[in-house]
Amino acid sequence: LMFMFSFCQFPFILSTVVKKAIIQKDSEQQMISQARQSLVSKVSRRQRVDMNLLFLNIKVRRAQLLSDSLDELTRKRCDLKKKLRVTFVGEAGLDMGGLTKEWFLLLVRQIFHTDYGMFTYMKDSRCHWFSSWKCDNYSEFQLVGTLMGLAVYNSIALDIHFPLYCYRKLLSPPTVPCDQNAFVGMATATLEDLQQVMPELAHGLGELLSYEGNVEEDFYLTFQISQEEMGIMKSYNLKPGGDKIPVTKQNRKGDPASPPKEVEMLVCGSPELDMSALQKAAQYEGYSKADTTVRCFWEVVLAFTLELQKKLLHFATGSDRVPVGGMADLNFKISKIDVPTDWLPVSHTCFNQICLPPYRTRKELKHKLTIAISNAEGFGLE
Repeated sequence: LMFMFSFCQFPFILSTVVKKAIIQKDSEQQMISQARQSLVSKVSRRQRVDMNLLFLNIKVRRAQLLSDSLDELTRKRCDLKKKLRVTFVGEAGLDMGGLTKEWFLLLVRQIFHTDYGMFTYMKDSRCHWFSSWKCDNYSEFQLVGTLMGLAVYNSIALDIHFPLYCYRKLLSPPTVPCDQNAFVGMATATLEDLQQVMPELAHGLGELLSYEGNVEEDFYLTFQISQEEMGIMKSYNLKPGGDKIPVTKQNRKGDPASPPKEVEMLVCGSPELDMSALQKAAQYEGYSKADTTVRCFWEVVLAFTLELQKKLLHFATGSDRVPVGGMADLNFKISKIDVPTDWLPVSHTCFNQICLPPYRTRKELKHKLTIAISNAEGFGLE
C-alpha cells in the first residue's frame, strides 16, 4: 500500500502566503494544460493554428466596458481557465499583464459604484452590501463572481470590500463537497456577521438580546423589517408569516460561527499599504538608492497622503492592491530614463516599473510625479 504525502493535506500548518503560492503554481499548470489541449485539438483536425486560441482573449470598448465584458465572458466560458489577455478597442497597448490589471480595476470601480445600483456602500462599516432592489439581475451578479474567480486564478488583487460573511457563504459547503447536489451558500448569518455590515443595527439587536424585561410587551416587534428603496419604504418578512410572529425572549437568539479571513486576502490582497516596505524591496536600473532623484522620490512618496500613495501604486503597477505576500512580492523597480526633466515620469505596469527622468530637486519631482499619478489611465495619459 502506497501512501502519498503532501503538506496540502494539512492546510492548518501553511501560511496564507504559502497557500497563495500553491494556488498560483496550480493555476499556471492549468493554464498550460488548457492551452495545450486547444492546440492539440486544432492540429489533430488539421485546422489552422491561431496563437490567440492559447488565451482567454477579452476585447472591450471603454465606453461599453460592463456590457462588453459580460458578453465576452459569457461567450467564452469554456476558455475561462486559459491565461487572461485583455485588449481595449482602438488602443495599441499589448497586454503583458498591465491591461489585465486595469480591466479589473475599471470593472470593479464601475460595478461597485453606488449609482449603478448593484451594491450599497455602508459608510459605518466601510463595506459593500447587495442592493435588494436590483437582485433580479443575476447575470451581472454572476459576472462579479466570475471576476473574483478570474482574479485569484490570474493572481490579481481586487479592490472589493465585502464583509467576511460573504466569503463564509462562498465556502458553504466546502469547495469540493461530497454531495454534488448540495446547495451552495447556505450559511446562517449571525449577529457578529451583521456587526460587520450594519454596526448600529447589530448594537440595537445586541441590546434586545440582553434585555431583562418582557421583550414582547415592551417592544412590540415582529419578524418583519422596513427599509427605504429608491425613496419608497418597503416591508419584508424575515421568515414566512413574520409580520404576525411577535419577537419574544425565547425566539430572539442566533448561532455564532467563525469567518474565513484567508479567502478575503486571496481576493483582495493585503490591507497593509506600507511604502517603507516598498522602499526596502525596491530594485534599481540606471539609478542607485543613493542618487539624488531616488532619495527625492522616497522622501516625496513617504510623505504622500494615503490616497496619493494608492494612486502611485496604481500608476506603477496597474492596481492599488498589495499582494498577499506584501510589498516585496511586487518586484517594484525604479529605472532611469534619459529625457529632459520637463518630462513626466512614465510606467510599465506589466513589469511594476516606474521610469524617472533625472529630476534634481524634491519640489520638481513632487510636482511632476503628482501630475502623472493623478491623470494616468488607459494606454497613455488622458
